[in-house]
Amino acid sequence: MRRTAHTAAVTAVILCLGTLQGLLWAEDDTGAPGPAGAGDAAARSGTEPEFKNDKAREAFAEGRKLFEEGKLKEAEKLLKTAARGAKNKEDREQVDRWVDACGAAPILAQIRALDERKYWNEAYDRLLVALPKYKGTPVEASFLSLYRELETRLFQPIETFDPPNPRRYSQQFGKTAVTDAQLLANGTACIHWQSTKDGKAGMLSVKEVTKNWSQFTTLELWVNARVPGKGEVILISTADPKASRGAVKPPGAGAGFQPVMQHPFLLPRKGGWQYLRLRLADFQGQGGADVSRVQEFRIQFAAGQPFDFFLDEIRLRRANPPQEKTPPGRRN
Repeated sequence: MRRTAHTAAVTAVILCLGTLQGLLWAEDDTGAPGPAGAGDAAARSGTEPEFKNDKAREAFAEGRKLFEEGKLKEAEKLLKTAARGAKNKEDREQVDRWVDACGAAPILAQIRALDERKYWNEAYDRLLVALPKYKGTPVEASFLSLYRELETRLFQPIETFDPPNPRRYSQQFGKTAVTDAQLLANGTACIHWQSTKDGKAGMLSVKEVTKNWSQFTTLELWVNARVPGKGEVILISTADPKASRGAVKPPGAGAGFQPVMQHPFLLPRKGGWQYLRLRLADFQGQGGADVSRVQEFRIQFAAGQPFDFFLDEIRLRRANPPQEKTPPGRRN
């Protein structure tokens, strides 16, 4: 059964950044893989927590040592003892980060196991949930290191808007480069795009794109909407020479008609940075369009359609690589 435009729009996955904003791209490259190599939070801050008595001080030192040896249960018990003997609120918070890290290490190990088995998408999505929870703990740098590795493997950028290009995205057409750190999603430039006063249709076009999208499963774009609106992603393609003779053009199409694939989307009503995930399988094609022959990427808003939002990091997500035939846990 053919999907309606409204149904296809609803299939767009909206994921909220929440406390991820400004975290995922934190500059912290200390340490080697593993809990011990993730970097000492106290060393990074330049201070050691202070304690009310020697018992708490010794518990902290021994707990940290056990943590770095991977003896997490024993470490957690001692670190909780140390936290109760912390001198003040700031010292308690610093010790609590070590306590939290004891719970983070097994989760990091599970994500690494998914990564090693080439379940990259599942590992990445679990990282998105874990990163805000364990910000500031001694395992944060290891989470971030794996996050960056998976970003490189999974995503192909279409447009990052960095560095700002005012000639390409001009205020005349409702687009303004944004560099204010308080408004950014990931620490680099984005654009502010809003409907123009004359009510003309809005369009963003990127022609320097990867041509063959068959290796990708989804299109993702980060948005922060001030005024929600309905837009459409359009992929302009070349027709399959073998099938183009039998391809049916839409009514009214002229000689310059180009095969296209379309997917409507709704800007989320909830504010804050979120990302839309559009499945390529849900794009509706006409005129023999195909994801293996993409020539141009567009985002369009119809004339008279009000909208106002920030846009960043348009990208394609790859499918997982082929998995091993032997299920995990089984040996021949």
